[in-house]
Amino acid sequence: MAKMKEANHSAAESTQIVDHANDFLAAVQAVLKKEWKRVKYGEPLYRVISLSVFVSVLFFIIIAVRQNGIFK
Repeated sequence: MAKMKEANHSAAESTQIVDHANDFLAAVQAVLKKEWKRVKYGEPLYRVISLSVFVSVLFFIIIAVRQNGIFK
């Protein structure tokens, strides 16, 4: 952004401004792609906690089923 601002204030050629804008666009796209992947898959701590809760619930269901004699 600073390069675009500087090029705009120095009355640079429009091709320079467009080049800086394209560089800025590429940088923004890279950041957004990284952040989208993080949001889509969840934070690492969230994934660990979710998996732990799932395993715990599954474990307690198995214990409850065995104690009630459904699969004896």
